[in-house]
Amino acid sequence: PTLTRTPGAVEANSANLPLFDIVRNMQSIKVDSVPDDIAHTVMFLTSEESYWVTGQGLSVDGGMQFGMP
Repeated sequence: PTLTRTPGAVEANSANLPLFDIVRNMQSIKVDSVPDDIAHTVMFLTSEESYWVTGQGLSVDGGMQFGMP
């Protein structure tokens, strides 16, 4: 996944570098990732609704793979 706005990530960026801005601008979806973004995907993949999903690589990155130069 992309950089996710967690207390640890915010604390690690305590030098106030524009890290979240840089990452956000590299994504197709121009919002910060939050833990629920990842959790919802995990909940789907562990639910009965995903029984037909097999052998897939799933990017949960707000479209970062498409926004990178």
